[in-house]
Amino acid sequence: MESLNSGHITWILISTALVMLMTPAVGFFYGGMVRQKNVLAMMGQSIIILALISLQWVLIGYSLSFGKSAFNGLIGSLDWFALQNVGLTANTDYAATIPHLLFMLFQCMFAVITPALIIGAFADRVKFDTFIIFTLLWSTLVYDPVAHWVWAVDGWLRNLGSLDFAGGTVVHITAGASALAAALIIGKRLGFGEEKMPAHNIPFTVLGGALLWFGWFGFNAGSALGDSQLAVQAAVTTNIAAGAGALFWIIMSRLAKVKPSVTGIIIGSVSGLVAITPACGFVSPVSAIIIGSIAGILCYLAMNWRGKLDLDDSLDVLACHGIGGIWGAIAVGLFAEKSINSAGANGLIFGNWTLLGSQLVAVLATIIYSFLMTALILFILKKTIGLRVSIEEEKAGLDISVHGEEAYIMLPLGDDKNALHVLAGVKVSDVMNKKVRTVNLEDNLEIVKELMLEKQHFAVPVVNSLVNGQKELLGIITIQDLRQVSLEERKQIKVKDIYTKEVKTAYPDETIHDLIERMQEKQISNLPVIQSDGSKILIGIISKTDLILAYKRIASDEVFAKAYS
Repeated sequence: MESLNSGHITWILISTALVMLMTPAVGFFYGGMVRQKNVLAMMGQSIIILALISLQWVLIGYSLSFGKSAFNGLIGSLDWFALQNVGLTANTDYAATIPHLLFMLFQCMFAVITPALIIGAFADRVKFDTFIIFTLLWSTLVYDPVAHWVWAVDGWLRNLGSLDFAGGTVVHITAGASALAAALIIGKRLGFGEEKMPAHNIPFTVLGGALLWFGWFGFNAGSALGDSQLAVQAAVTTNIAAGAGALFWIIMSRLAKVKPSVTGIIIGSVSGLVAITPACGFVSPVSAIIIGSIAGILCYLAMNWRGKLDLDDSLDVLACHGIGGIWGAIAVGLFAEKSINSAGANGLIFGNWTLLGSQLVAVLATIIYSFLMTALILFILKKTIGLRVSIEEEKAGLDISVHGEEAYIMLPLGDDKNALHVLAGVKVSDVMNKKVRTVNLEDNLEIVKELMLEKQHFAVPVVNSLVNGQKELLGIITIQDLRQVSLEERKQIKVKDIYTKEVKTAYPDETIHDLIERMQEKQISNLPVIQSDGSKILIGIISKTDLILAYKRIASDEVFAKAYS
């Protein structure tokens, strides 16, 4: 029996941290692709998965995935419930030179990132509480059984001879098939196919993709479970496939006479990384180039094909992870070499056709099980607690309607770090909107909802109409207030029953500079403007949008003046 190896322990500790980083990286990757009003929701979902599944894995997930089989290789037992008998000595069935506890932690990060990949399929529209329950059920009923099939010593796919070095089947195919089920059952986003939904922050997506590429060295090379020659092999093939995927994605773009987008470059690299994941410890560098190149082509075609369908897999999880994972698993059956990894087998190209058959069985079994089980979970949740947020919440965006926060409240300051001088001397009265839609105390909440949908305002002033035509500000009603009341009760409950009396206000003579500081400090996106005499007479409203438009207008005028002076 081998003893614990300090070098191996160090490398797996580092790899664990690298794979952990990939989950918030997914948040950036997806967060940049959604509209501005949903970026925090995407990031928040990634982070809460890290918290939730870390606990689930310790309590039952690890035992279900890697414990002794309870049903003929279908699922693990609960012998390791809450890490019983999982300690600082090695478990030679899985990793003979590192503590069993470290192997558990490394595998935990794979269990964490897999449901994080699925969130791209239902971006912008799922209830947060439902999402939490779905993630817990999915990890327990989909990820854990498939991980047992493929990686456990008595898993039925492992015994069949199927190979998956780092998670092409367990991670990417399960995520892709589940994403398809989610997109079909949850349904399309409001306005899908009718209005543009552009990525709001491409640098976020590039940052997330770059961090994924970085973390993938831990994902793949760490799966060698030591600082060995095999880890080097996996690292080299991983990097090569990522580059090939990016390059061939761009080649496909140019052949289609499409500009070579930066988004395409980073998505192409991820497609290459996905495809090489199951193969990285079994194939040569030349084979890795072929695998990454074909992944770039296939995922590009799949994404464009999906775009022609009435299917709202919002961030193309199926096209990238599903198709990439399927191709990678099949590629193992073609390009694997026993001379590279003695624990593996030769593929078809090297004279062994049986491995390809085992890979195809694994692919089909994983797709069918993941799709059907995910569909069942979502169907039950839909019939019980519901899947989607309300129409007004979706239109407002999940950041403000679900989390009560906004990602961006600062003005775009351009190249000049102190560009607030552009608005120096400008007063609230110069830029405020004097046409204010308001509600009265006796209005029912249906009126409030319609007003919010019409004007895209998340806070509406509540007023008392005076005989002289003026309006006295009494308070404000927000989308958070509205969310506290069920849809059935909104026609009966009135504004006076739930509105907020304490409200922050702005004054017409106040400078924009001071106002911006207050809005940023208090995380406020819009303020009612009242008369400066303290009478609380409403004269307008000023929002973050008004400030941004004022900045852009004045900044443009300054640039024009400098150019022609």
